[in-house]
Amino acid sequence: MKFKLWIFVMSIFVMGGCTTDELTTPSEMLDNNAITMNATVNDLMRNSGMDVTAKTLESGVSVYAYKTETYTSPPFINNVIFKTEPNTNYWSSSPVYYWPSYPLDFFGFYPITIAPTDLSEPSKFSYTTNSNASKQVDVVFGCAINQYKEMSVPLRFRHALSKISFVFKSKANSDLHLTVNSVGINHIPLNGTFAYDKNAIAIPYFEVTNQTDINNATMAFSDALQIAPGASTDTISGLYLIPHHLDNWAYGASSVVSYPMKGSYININGKYTGLTSYTGNIAIPLTTKKWLPGMHYIYNITFGDLSGSTGGGGYNPDVADPKNPNKPEQLIIRIIIKAVVEPWQKVDETVDI
Repeated sequence: MKFKLWIFVMSIFVMGGCTTDELTTPSEMLDNNAITMNATVNDLMRNSGMDVTAKTLESGVSVYAYKTETYTSPPFINNVIFKTEPNTNYWSSSPVYYWPSYPLDFFGFYPITIAPTDLSEPSKFSYTTNSNASKQVDVVFGCAINQYKEMSVPLRFRHALSKISFVFKSKANSDLHLTVNSVGINHIPLNGTFAYDKNAIAIPYFEVTNQTDINNATMAFSDALQIAPGASTDTISGLYLIPHHLDNWAYGASSVVSYPMKGSYININGKYTGLTSYTGNIAIPLTTKKWLPGMHYIYNITFGDLSGSTGGGGYNPDVADPKNPNKPEQLIIRIIIKAVVEPWQKVDETVDI
């Protein structure tokens, strides 16, 4: 049997059936017992570079289908790859599938290398993201529950990871010239277990557990970014990372901090010259408490603003402050002078000239 998959890129997701006359199909698809479906991707991200869209999914998705609420192995459709056939507007696979005599629950994965953790729990999967941003991908998962002889099964995909992007700026009149070789997030989990709530309406849809393999994720630039005083980069996208509660660095009188810093923080490798000079790692504390699935976080980082919480230049994550060993060394320390005039001192003495 053969299963045909129809794709429609829609700005509004509509639940409901349609008639045979509404579709332009090859003659072999006029059999209304053939399974067809459309796919959409929830648009939760902006300024995307590699974000998955319905167009992306045309290259292939992995589909599983089960008798509704009866998730036993093997499923009715078991890890079947659907993709657009050349010069057509529909997805196909081999073999072709037709509707059975009972309703089906559909589950789709992209990239196709992702699979359910257990075939009896098709809404759960594990994923490990690469530490190299150039090798990271946007992960989407979709499902359509209790479908029965629908003309087009509405398979809606949602983003599972958290997307992290950056904007770099040098404050006007700071005389600070910034060079950025790479940017990343240090000391974060690179893998986790995802469980999709197929009945959820509100975001985030996914529960993410078992976040382990603490490491760094870095985006390197083949040509270093150059930011002049008063200039700003466009939004630089982006890292696709595991959603989790952030373990930010902590310091203070009661903290025990080792160096390099162990908490999560933005790490920039580069240099700046002008107001002051520095070359090396530049750490920026994270104020975000957690990253949620399907959310896009854009961090705007301004250098040379001495009134900012980091003194305008961040911290050296590898060295302790010489005056406070529980705190990382602050960069671009502002010099403040307070003038004090000592009062005249009376001298009980006269001088004859």
